[in-house]
Amino acid sequence: MADRRTLHVSAAGLASHAPGASAADSHFTPDADGLARFAAYLAAHARTRFTLLIDLPDEIFSTETIPPLRGSDRRRLLARRQERLGAGVPHVTRLSLGTRNASKPEETVLLAALTRPESLRPWFDALTRAGSIVSGVHSIPFVGMALLAHLPPARSAPDAPQLLASLGPAGLRVSCYADGKLRFSRLTPAGADPWASCHPEIQRTRQYLHAQRILGHDMPPQIRVLAHPDHHTAIRNSAPDGIDCVDLVALAHNCGAPPPIGSDSLPLLIHLLARAPRLPAIHVPALGRARRIARIGQTAILGTALVVGASLALGAANYMASQESDAQSTQLRARITDAQLRLDQARAAIPPTPHPPAAIHATHARAVRLHAAADIDTRLNAVSRAFDHHPQIDLDRLEWTLNPTDPDPALTIRLHINLPIQGANTLAETFAATLQTTTQATTTIEPTGIPAADAQQRQPVVVRIDFPPSAP
Repeated sequence: MADRRTLHVSAAGLASHAPGASAADSHFTPDADGLARFAAYLAAHARTRFTLLIDLPDEIFSTETIPPLRGSDRRRLLARRQERLGAGVPHVTRLSLGTRNASKPEETVLLAALTRPESLRPWFDALTRAGSIVSGVHSIPFVGMALLAHLPPARSAPDAPQLLASLGPAGLRVSCYADGKLRFSRLTPAGADPWASCHPEIQRTRQYLHAQRILGHDMPPQIRVLAHPDHHTAIRNSAPDGIDCVDLVALAHNCGAPPPIGSDSLPLLIHLLARAPRLPAIHVPALGRARRIARIGQTAILGTALVVGASLALGAANYMASQESDAQSTQLRARITDAQLRLDQARAAIPPTPHPPAAIHATHARAVRLHAAADIDTRLNAVSRAFDHHPQIDLDRLEWTLNPTDPDPALTIRLHINLPIQGANTLAETFAATLQTTTQATTTIEPTGIPAADAQQRQPVVVRIDFPPSAP
């Protein structure tokens, strides 16, 4: 039986988990050295079947309502909704939430998109080059649905939505589930004391869900936290009443999963993923090629035997029909010659283009690069994540520029911010470093001679963000 491994992908890199293990046995960083070691690891595990588990914060969710369509009409409509959600991002997952409104039946569908495919591309490319067999690519929030059936009964309102908080190598994740299905999930980095930020993160997620009308005010959600029993006291001390602490050790034991290390819920989720094959998956065509080849190899021997037997039977029939085939071939060649003649005449009748094809191609490529460089929504989303880390900073205004005549167009954003007077220089440098991390761009603190409205309270600063030119 082929060896199986789960590859956990986070912002810190990739980790390989063996079945039944409480921790990863191999770690790879997302740099040149880590990718080289990962390529060597794949070469040493050529017969291993891998399952990818994506655990990234760059995931957006959208609830869509569509008519009750079937077949190709439904697929085309969902493809358009996915394109609108992901703005060209290839890694999109969907989950049907059921039908509502009996007088006018409509289907509700949850769409989830990973907004930074470039963070996954190096790992996917390495797996593709190695020809590794990938059984599936899944996102952590959807795997959490397999966990709901194993949770102890809720203390009150068992049918109410659930806000489930869990800790893993990637950070603190808060997910919303209703009727056993995912509605939203949010991942934030875990600090030195992750449980101190657990309750604020739950409250922020809850307020967002109310604002988006994903949760109604008439039925408050059950708030549950997966944690080691040793951490329950710290969780309750940092949060008011109403939080239900779930014993992660007992839960893993009841599910037959390996015992967790501390409050790390990842081994339990990997265990449940291996036993829940029908969870929503991310479609990655390049990774499915090796799996299809493996399936073909498994049936090759049986297929060869069938072909040999069929060939013996068909040989006699082919010999008897050879004369008729020769006549049909002659007619077919004549028809092909006539069709080629008509095609040549049609090509000759096509007028030439007003500009050389090379110039048209160059103009189109230039337009594509300008469109990619002007992707302001994605860049502002990255900037907003930096402000999440520094709530004491006020944004006064934002300016962005893009020179369309530049051979390598690049977007520049200037943030006019106000900082507390105390420690303003240090805070500005820290904020610039955070921006550089979240945007993957170059940041510069520009001098400003404009005084603040209240010079005793706030210090104006301008931070410039220079994004790299878009790839050709």
